[in-house]
Amino acid sequence: MWKEKFGKLELKVPQCAKIVNAIRDKAKVSLFKNGDRVVTTYDHAVSGTGHSAGNSAVLRLEAGDNVYLRLWGRTTVYEDSQLGQTTFSGFLVSPT
Repeated sequence: MWKEKFGKLELKVPQCAKIVNAIRDKAKVSLFKNGDRVVTTYDHAVSGTGHSAGNSAVLRLEAGDNVYLRLWGRTTVYEDSQLGQTTFSGFLVSPT
């Protein structure tokens, strides 16, 4: 269940899920599970160039687990049709 107020995904049932994130230009974002950093995605674009980066992780998740992204200082995320978007998504690999 997505918790909009906190920007976190909270699981109600155990599952194995693949979590994916993608960023564009001067961004550094980490994927966390229950407060522990799992992976970090970083891109430092040079002015006038278009860069992007992505990362993913397959996680075994239990009921009550929280999965979320944390943006590092002095970096940005985008939601613009020309600049691209920062995404955070996941899908069920298998029920446990």
